[in-house]
Amino acid sequence: MSYMSAIKKTNRYNNAGGIFPSALNTTHALIAIISSIQKKASSPKKSNKLILMFFYLWLTNNLKKINSISDIPDLVKVSGSENASPHALRIFRSDGISWAEYSLNYQHDDETYLWQTVPNYINHFFTLQLQEKMSYGTPLLNNKEKDLLLTILKTSWEMPAQIKHRTKSRKPQFYCYFSSFIALDPQVPVIAKYIFLGKDALHHNSARYYQKTNSDYIRHSIFETQTRALKRLSKVLNDHAYTLYFDVHGEKQSLFQQLNYDFISKEEDDNNKPPLIKSYIKEKHGSRWEKKEIAPLTIGSLRPLDISDIRKFFKSIGTAIDNKTKQPNMTTKQLKELYTLLTYQIACEFLILTGCRPTHSISIELKRCFNLSNVLVSDKGKFRTLFICEYLKQRITHYQSIQHVLLNKLGITSTPSTLWFLIDENNEAKPLNAKLTNQFIQKYWPGNAVTPANEIDAYRFRHTVAQTALNHQDPQLTSQQIDKLMGHSKLGEHYGNDQLLPTHKQTLLSFLNELPKLFELNNYK
Repeated sequence: MSYMSAIKKTNRYNNAGGIFPSALNTTHALIAIISSIQKKASSPKKSNKLILMFFYLWLTNNLKKINSISDIPDLVKVSGSENASPHALRIFRSDGISWAEYSLNYQHDDETYLWQTVPNYINHFFTLQLQEKMSYGTPLLNNKEKDLLLTILKTSWEMPAQIKHRTKSRKPQFYCYFSSFIALDPQVPVIAKYIFLGKDALHHNSARYYQKTNSDYIRHSIFETQTRALKRLSKVLNDHAYTLYFDVHGEKQSLFQQLNYDFISKEEDDNNKPPLIKSYIKEKHGSRWEKKEIAPLTIGSLRPLDISDIRKFFKSIGTAIDNKTKQPNMTTKQLKELYTLLTYQIACEFLILTGCRPTHSISIELKRCFNLSNVLVSDKGKFRTLFICEYLKQRITHYQSIQHVLLNKLGITSTPSTLWFLIDENNEAKPLNAKLTNQFIQKYWPGNAVTPANEIDAYRFRHTVAQTALNHQDPQLTSQQIDKLMGHSKLGEHYGNDQLLPTHKQTLLSFLNELPKLFELNNYK
């Protein structure tokens, strides 16, 4: 394999939807380190404290950063009335359910921390330790215990009898299990990946600039992906009858326990958005404590447009076109005016129904359009496939019929090699460009829109498609499918290097076929 081919293969492997770390080898490594902690700790109480610190560092992707005692944080327990702060744990009780939470940094350039729900399977262990072993405001480990944990992390782990002669993950891979899993999990939105991994670890860094979400959705995404990561390990434990336990008052309890919970919710006014986990804080009113919802933090791009604005915009174009078509005995001049409106309309529909970049020429080249079933566009110097929904195919066909009539009337034989184009005052065909499209959009942008007309440009349609793809639930797109839809790719993922399975293509087409209804494009002709 050549050097370039190896890079291409690595990029495809690292994309969301790649191969997860070995669950079997990771489970063996987990058994080995838990066994080492339990053997070297002087008492079950210290053992549980070390295991709790290990899981906290593992969940937060900090194990790889531990090189000295000073690198091990002072992990403290705080009450439900306190906001999240660095290296803090708390228990929050709601509707009879106690669940542990840890603080997570939500902005990598400042000290913004929010509460993150501990994943299922290990919440039972976390809550017991917080309730019985930790005091408020007191660090979990003293320096002697930190030194013991550091020694365990830096030395070889003895393989207990149940996994003797079995292979286990190497420490660097084991320490990064959660970060590797989240990076490859296609069900995790790119913004949630950014919050957990940081921008340097994102496969397609530019993808996060096209979407926005809030911390409640991110909290749910991270909770679910960490739960899925632990579920794989729990399955290995059950399938191989491995034992992994911790001490509770002299009795052994399974370290992995699946619990029922009901703290996942959806917005009441919008069922077409993903689930969320709200965060609360306790406030005292007189002698009574009440929980108060913490306002979520919005993260990501502010460029996606409100769907109601998109609907009003296309309705205003449709009204203008209807007024033109109602004219009796239409003259050639009037037909040309109608054709101009239809050209801008089809260009705007093309942008909002494909997510294509509105670059220099906003159209489809004839030589790269194959019966509208397969369309190639040049995107940042590389070709990529565009998927055309059924509605847009019909609109293009209707547009071309009117275009054919007008060209015959004007006797125009020389035209650009694109599906749609303008005809100027000299009856010469000229390509449509981004500047003219932006001027048209601002002219017909509704005056009562959420976003004012002077802030609108054609590129924001692309952001809107990406945001709609993120929020859409039926079908629900993976982060890999959204990247494919938007043309985000690296070397080895460009046209001619990757393959799209039929089931994934059908999912993308199903989503695109829903957009005309969502944007109410069927409400005008």
